[in-house]
Amino acid sequence: MNNKRGETLVETITSLVLFIVILSSVTIMIQLAWKFINETTDMYSNIDNDIVNAENKQNLTEEKEMVFSFSIEEEDIFVNIPISVKKSGRLRIYETK
Repeated sequence: MNNKRGETLVETITSLVLFIVILSSVTIMIQLAWKFINETTDMYSNIDNDIVNAENKQNLTEEKEMVFSFSIEEEDIFVNIPISVKKSGRLRIYETK
């Protein structure tokens, strides 16, 4: 009588190795997702701080002075508007003088 009621040692080892590979892959994916979540959270909190600084006009650095020029086609009117460019972190703020 040839009863095959259980698994062989090779089948057990193969399924164990397959389980370990899948488990390690899922673990790596979860770690990478957690890392990306932390990086984006830090980035958005920095942007929030930059927005607050820009709204309160604090910690702004002068970047350059520009002149915005435009004309109206129908008439010979030329308008020059002086603009100051300031920077707060990653944000640029354009304001008229």
